[in-house]
Amino acid sequence: MSTDVEHPLEFLPELALGVLPAVDAAPVRMHMAGCESCRAEYEDMARVVAMLPLVVSDVSPSEAVKAGLMERIGREPQPIVRRPQRPRLWAAVAAAAAVLIAGAGLAGFAIGQSGGNEGELQTRLRRQGTLVQAAARGTMLTSEATNGDAWASLVRAPGATWGYVWVDGLPELPSGKAYQAWFTHDGKTFEPSATFAVSKGGVWVWAGTQIENYAGLGLTIEDAAGGKTPSADPFVKIALRGGEAW
Repeated sequence: MSTDVEHPLEFLPELALGVLPAVDAAPVRMHMAGCESCRAEYEDMARVVAMLPLVVSDVSPSEAVKAGLMERIGREPQPIVRRPQRPRLWAAVAAAAAVLIAGAGLAGFAIGQSGGNEGELQTRLRRQGTLVQAAARGTMLTSEATNGDAWASLVRAPGATWGYVWVDGLPELPSGKAYQAWFTHDGKTFEPSATFAVSKGGVWVWAGTQIENYAGLGLTIEDAAGGKTPSADPFVKIALRGGEAW
């Protein structure tokens, strides 16, 4: 790897996943020590990688999957070129990496969903399959937002009415309360979605129609059973129309 090429963005995902060879990792780390933008990009990736154990089942991959993964890792990296700064869509990459590495589906299901029955299992598998196919095809849609320490990122397939939200740093829940997700068309009226209790992890959310029809997704704190309307303005607001505010 050439050490005099700026902004080694192509190497950051492998470095965050811990699979970049040491001979390449050393100059990348040296570059990051003096480059704030690359360091911020890497830290975002590393944060999502740290959450991967929370969003996949602990399943050993087959020998074929492991062999394929190691063959991909062993390929010579593409030459690095300087690229303009782009939106940080690392959550989408992490979704694909999680499936690739663990060979299992996503976890973190909403409070109150039934567990263990065949119908729900098939529904979950269909959702996971749709999301994984979108990641593999490069069509997965990702939107994120922050408010102080609170961070949320929604990933979904085009045309889907279901999505998966990663969260981190959410405010502490009072006793008897839960986080609740809400979809909105105009920022004034809201449709209730999943309730959940994890401040760091993931949860499936659903909407009444295709998610791209909405202006945004918000999170509030409600009674554990959830509500029909938000009791307060959402503390995290994810814009779903190309970053358009709501």
